[in-house]
This record gives sequence, structure tokens and C-alpha cells, in this order.
Amino acid sequence: GWKGNVWQSGDQSATLNEGAEGSLVLCFDLIAQNEYSCDGGSWASEVSWTLDCGDGNPLSGGAPEAGCFGDCSASVPGCTDETAENYDPDATSDDGTCTWNGGCSSPDQVSCDDGSGCIPASYVCDGAAEYGNASWGPDCADGSDAGADCCESGDYAAEVCVADCTGEIFGSAEEDCNGDCNGSASLDGNEECCDSGYVDQCGVCDGDGTTCECSAYTLVIGGGSWDSEITWEIDGPDDFYETGAVGTFELCLSDGTYSFGGYDSYGDGWNGATATITNADGGLLYTFILETGDYAAWEFDLPGEVDTTVYGCMLEGAPNYNPDAEAEDGSCEFFAGANYGYWNPAYEGYQIGCGLYYIFADSDFDGVVDAQGNGSCDNDLGGFEGYGLACEAFDCDGGDCLDCNNECAGDAAASTECWDGSLACSEDDCPDFCTDSVCNIV
Repeated sequence: GWKGNVWQSGDQSATLNEGAEGSLVLCFDLIAQNEYSCDGGSWASEVSWTLDCGDGNPLSGGAPEAGCFGDCSASVPGCTDETAENYDPDATSDDGTCTWNGGCSSPDQVSCDDGSGCIPASYVCDGAAEYGNASWGPDCADGSDAGADCCESGDYAAEVCVADCTGEIFGSAEEDCNGDCNGSASLDGNEECCDSGYVDQCGVCDGDGTTCECSAYTLVIGGGSWDSEITWEIDGPDDFYETGAVGTFELCLSDGTYSFGGYDSYGDGWNGATATITNADGGLLYTFILETGDYAAWEFDLPGEVDTTVYGCMLEGAPNYNPDAEAEDGSCEFFAGANYGYWNPAYEGYQIGCGLYYIFADSDFDGVVDAQGNGSCDNDLGGFEGYGLACEAFDCDGGDCLDCNNECAGDAAASTECWDGSLACSEDDCPDFCTDSVCNIV
């Protein structure tokens, strides 16, 4: 269906409530000037129609679109919507060029600050996982639809809009144990403030690590695309317990068996992040990866043995593919045509589009996504040009996005005027002559 889009001229209208096609008989006076429009819904890029009134001039288009048919000699094309930012008071025929809120095709959309595209206005300040008030991230690539501005507008709850010690909303500055903002002091093992901030593995301020019966180890965790979702914990002998988020941690651990638990607040794994434990000589002992889900635990022994396994991305085609890798570390980067199931098993078979943002279904698992080569160029999705299938990975949307110079998503538009007033790349591409006497919109 047309998902709310409606073709309208005067008091006559047509839409497609469901299915892939349909038809309706309408009646128009072709001696008069007939203004038409087609818009008002979502997924406008999927809409196409043809109006055939039997006068030899069938009219075809998509959405959003507007124009004139019949006697249009007095028509002045332009934007006729007074609410648009480019409203033309002299225009008598809407040509579909109206824009709102920084170049968006609908008044219900707003432009991202970096001009990369438009998003529904309802998406602005609807929360983000990094602020703890949503399970999704920003919708604009530059994050301009989320953040501190949403606190100033009152869209975020007060408990979400926490300021750091400098007064910056969502800032990272903290007071140290001396009460100094962004200070370097930290608590030692006796919960006393160490002015220098250096506490050795034995918990001694400015110590040299020789006063305790434990060995120095370094835990490094992070490196993924959603590190803000990660937390961890270590349980061990003598009531040892430590927990934290991403970062680098110096630990003093005695010999024995430990348990490492990894958590993900969103429940989709660590998205490329890893946790590694190295000894004082820098030797890699253990690597932990939460590939999917919200929790996993591993047991490990210390002092342990150096792990010589080569970890890396083992997904061929990824920009960071490592042919020498012996074990997958979940670090593979997105690429067009990749099986999204690598990152989220719930979407096995879905392929990542050209803009590395949208994913496309392959219902029959034949390696070709459903939307590829369906007769409509899928290149501009949700106002984001280049986020569809118009690239080499999808054979330029199965050829649907080739221009008249056979270039993918090129700008060589059809320029040959056909008998019905439509434009085509060449005369061979023009429609056959039609002599029907009834206006049929399909």
C-alpha cells in the first residue's frame, strides 16, 4: 500500500490501502486547468502512479509530487503552500518543490544540524541510550536530535539532565577526593585521598608495588561501537571483588581462580568491544568477548599462560578483515552487502545497505535482498540520499538506479521528449501511444 499517501485533484482522490497495485476510474475536464498532488504519507519513495485520460498524454509520477494537467497554459509552477519556507505567492500550480525546516520535504520533518538529512520531528529529543532514557541512539548522524539542547527545551526529565562539576550537561568532569573539579587525586586502599592520584597495585599511595602478596595485571575493556552499554565484574579468592565500565584498570591479583562477568545494558552484545587481561610484562593472558545477549561469565586462572592466539575480524569483505586471525573478536566493521546477522543473530540474512545505516530483508535467503531490482530506485531513504541500494554491492539496485549514461545514481536525467510529454533517455524508451477515452489512475 501507499502508507497514507494520497493522489488528489480537486474533489477527486485515489490511494492504495494495501497490495502492490490497484486502479480507479476518475473524471476530469481536460479543457480546464487541473492541479494535482500526491503526498501525505510515509515511504513516499515506494509510490508510483499513472493517469491516462485517453488524450494521448498519460501522466506518470511518484510522491511527493504536484503539478498540472489539462490546459495548463496559465499555470505558474512553484511552491503554493504558505507554511513552506520557499512559498511563492505568484505560483498558481504547486510543482512539489516546497520545503520546511531547513530543506525537508514535509513540515513534519526537521533537518539535522550537519545537513546530512531530515528526520521526523517526533524523533527529536525522544531519548538516547547513552543518556539512559531510551534503548536506541540518536537518529541524526551528528547527534543533533539528542543531547543537552533537549534539557534546555524541557523534553528530557530533570533526573536525566545531570551536570558535571563544571556545570556542563552530560559532561564527564568529576570532583576528585579532595573536592577539586577534574582533579587527579584518588582514594588509596585505605580509602584515604592520595593527592598524586597514583595508587600502586597494593593500594598504597605513591607505592612501588612491593608491599603486598599479589601480582600486577592490567584489564582493558572497550573498543566497540556502543561502549556506553558495557559493565563488568571480577570475583576471586579472599573476597576479591571489582566492577566497572569501559577503560583501563590496574589490578593486583593473587594466584587462584577468578570469574569475569560481562554485561550489556541493551542486550545485543558488545558490538566489537573486548576485555583483555595482560600480565606485568605485557603478555596477553585472556580475551573475553560478549558476542550477543546481555550477560556472560568466564572462569580464568592466574598466573596463567600467555595467549598466542591471533584475534581479529574474520568476516571477509569487512574493511578490517584480518586473514591471519585465528579467533573472531567481534570487531568487524560495517560494509555494504554484509550479513547483519554477524552483529545481531536475530537479523540473520538481512544485508546492510549502501549508507551503512539501513538493513534490507532477503526473505528467500537467495543472497539478493527483496528490494533489489524491483523496478524502483531505492537510493533516498527517509531523506538520507545514498542510504539505499545504489552501489556496487547491490549492482546499483539491480540496475534500477542507473541514469541515462549508465552511471549508478548519476545525474544524467531523461531529456528526450516523448509523444505524451514525458521524458525518456531515448526514443526507444518512450511509451507506446494510447487512445483510451477513460481517465485511469494506476
